[in-house]
Amino acid sequence: MDADGRDVSTPLTGSSTELEAVLDGSRRTLAAAVMRTGLKALEPAYAMAARCHGWHRHRRRERLPVPVLSVGNLTCGGTGKTPVVAWLATRLQNAGYSPGLLSRGYRSLERGRSLERGRSLEGAGGSHGNDEARVLEALCPGLPHIQRRDRIAGGRELAAAGCDVLLLDDGFQHRQLHRDLDLVVIDALQPWGYGHCLPRGLLRERPRGLRRADLVLINREDTVSAAAIDRLHEQIEQFTAAPIFTGRVRPTRLLNAAGETADLSQLRDHATLAFCGLGNPRGFAATLAGLGTNVVSERPIAFPDHHHYSAGDLAGLARRADLLDAEQLVCTQKDLVKLSDTHLEGRPLWAVEIAFEPTRGGEVVEETLAPIVPSRTKRQAA
Repeated sequence: MDADGRDVSTPLTGSSTELEAVLDGSRRTLAAAVMRTGLKALEPAYAMAARCHGWHRHRRRERLPVPVLSVGNLTCGGTGKTPVVAWLATRLQNAGYSPGLLSRGYRSLERGRSLERGRSLEGAGGSHGNDEARVLEALCPGLPHIQRRDRIAGGRELAAAGCDVLLLDDGFQHRQLHRDLDLVVIDALQPWGYGHCLPRGLLRERPRGLRRADLVLINREDTVSAAAIDRLHEQIEQFTAAPIFTGRVRPTRLLNAAGETADLSQLRDHATLAFCGLGNPRGFAATLAGLGTNVVSERPIAFPDHHHYSAGDLAGLARRADLLDAEQLVCTQKDLVKLSDTHLEGRPLWAVEIAFEPTRGGEVVEETLAPIVPSRTKRQAA
């Protein structure tokens, strides 16, 4: 890694999308090389614009009447952040708090409806909100969740409704809202977004932005070697003195659109076609590999992040399943919330339900949170 955090090691092979093959350098054609050159020429302008935007927003920072805990990342999606938010929400509830969730609502599933016109405090899941909101509703039923571009106004609404601590989802770059804790999630499989800022890579800002972090999580630590985790730990320490802990995304069961469940062993027992619409499809591929899934294709069929599946997409998946003699299809829970069918042309359609759990150094979470949100349960018991 160089001084700006660019990963100079050999890129991972086996790209899941056309764009990824260009960004990671595995596509060696002349057209791909020209595209990489063009994207790299635009990178400094993006990095400077992001830095100026963040500085401008920081100068106008506003504070809410309740503590705000932000969970964010340096890269565009795919770090396993949503299960971390759900884990923190449950942790706060167990400590005696009434948390609320606050997010922007990128690519809402509510076609033609403006999120700016207000949200029900009954939650942004169910029939409302984007895919991440619906997953969070499934993981944290009934938890108030407002999705709005103006997160300051949304936060005030949640506080007025009785929420005494807010979780700001994907908020590391939203610097206009004061936060009491910045937790940054880094994916062990793709920590530095191909070593470049958008549009050449996946970084939203340079790794030196980690100096604003209060806590850093290396997620999916079980998908790489212990030596790789140690190297990543050392790389992160170049940019921040914040405490670092590791965690993993643990599969729990299979789930379908009707709410029916099945044991994870079904993935081993039946030929399976996998697909997903994620920022980092490799994370899902690693999860399936860890479960010993009997896959019919080397990699999951990858759609863009936050993809809305059309009838044509589903018909194409059914044709691919037929061609590869797949007995069932599997996707992520983030994909499932946008689908209503339990079968595709007679083949079962499942999602892998997951939960986050810390693995090493998790005690730093309690130590960091204690001054901000001390356990009310303990105080009441005393």
